[in-house]
Amino acid sequence: MKNGIVIIGTMLIPLLVFFRGFLINSSKGTIFVAYSAYQSGGMIHNYQRLVVYYGAIILFIAVIGVMYCLRRKKGLSIGIFLLSSFCISTYLFYKVQSMGNHHYYITIVPIMIFACAGGYAIYRASYGIHIFKCAMCLIAFNFIQSVIYVNPVVNLGSLFTNQRIAPLIRDDIPQIQRMVNDIDELAEEGKTVYILSSSTILNDDLVRKAYMPDKLLAVQNVYVSSHVDLRDGFSRDFLNADVILIADPVQYHLGEESQRVIGLLAEEFIEGRELSSHYSYIKDYALEGNVTVSMYEKNREFTETDCEYLRNMFDMFYSDYPDLFHNRIYRDH
Repeated sequence: MKNGIVIIGTMLIPLLVFFRGFLINSSKGTIFVAYSAYQSGGMIHNYQRLVVYYGAIILFIAVIGVMYCLRRKKGLSIGIFLLSSFCISTYLFYKVQSMGNHHYYITIVPIMIFACAGGYAIYRASYGIHIFKCAMCLIAFNFIQSVIYVNPVVNLGSLFTNQRIAPLIRDDIPQIQRMVNDIDELAEEGKTVYILSSSTILNDDLVRKAYMPDKLLAVQNVYVSSHVDLRDGFSRDFLNADVILIADPVQYHLGEESQRVIGLLAEEFIEGRELSSHYSYIKDYALEGNVTVSMYEKNREFTETDCEYLRNMFDMFYSDYPDLFHNRIYRDH
């Protein structure tokens, strides 16, 4: 009992100190709404994605490892612990959202330990050395074909991972650096910047980290953008920023329906609508994928009429979430 209290307390204290907002949202259930844009399907769909991510062969060997651990006295406790950890963590995560590549780290420890145990069980079995060699060859192929494209003669379906890890190469680094240097010059003039773009080609985090690892923070004057509607809501920093960067075509990482805080505002500038009249065009930057980034500087402040225009714009889609949109849009006096 005492150990249980210590364990629970050790987990709760960091949550309360560093992740209080997350804990409050989780207890209220609003986290399901906030991350709904990242949910691509139901529970079965998400577990099917996990199979495709790792490949059925790896998971089959891991299942052998599970059975091997659970049937041995020495491996029973660690087997139960790892299996419980895997089942509980994936189930709770999938209740909220689907996994991205970085989320699969949650599952990799139990799967790899069970896969190793499964390989050992195969090795120990009668005639297991030959099966073991075959299994190791399949695991090696599973890895190799994820980094080197292999065109199979037949469709192998989900037997092997569907991940293809291509080299991360960009040909527009000089343009990005020129843009970041211009933003840095604006910082010296005391001007702030808001970026309306949310893809790997351009986003606010990319700009801030453009010179890593040599420089941790490339610029100091770029606001953190709102990217996901029901998670971030409308950002008042958009109203306060002196300079706006727009990507054309509009850049999303989830899609238009989940990222109207990017799309609706960016289209105001691209289509030359009401809000764009408050800004003057400065210059363009040509990035990869035929994406043009335009820089605009505010020439006059927003009026109450403009705020009403924005409120109506987002109320068309999110009238049920006034605290995320309607109530955030007002003029500073």
